[in-house]
Amino acid sequence: MDLDEIKNKYYDSETLFGMATLKKQRSRLPMNLYLDDSGTYLDSGHGPHIMFQNNKNNRANTRELIPMTISDNPEIPVSNYKSLLDGISENDIKLVKRFVRSNKDKLLRLCDRDDNYDIQDFLKEMII
Repeated sequence: MDLDEIKNKYYDSETLFGMATLKKQRSRLPMNLYLDDSGTYLDSGHGPHIMFQNNKNNRANTRELIPMTISDNPEIPVSNYKSLLDGISENDIKLVKRFVRSNKDKLLRLCDRDDNYDIQDFLKEMII
């Protein structure tokens, strides 16, 4: 899948509206993450995922966020994502994957429309 296909699949305004920002200062990762906290993936034809910023800036260009699956083996379902990275290294991506693996159950609960679990709960429980 290339970037244009990903944009059509992941970046509609409804999906981005349903994502909470996890700032790098809180996660201690080198870039901001965007977490689906409204279950939009359930209606959009793709699996649960996070998005991460393609650079280390404080503000993101939301049209250039990179998706990553939430699983035991997180993957980036974009064939040309490396051409989009601006200062993000392979080691940075490994850190994000480790974060996803460490928090997988909590991330899945967050994005599965659980009315008893929200971003505030996730922030209290997340493993850095």
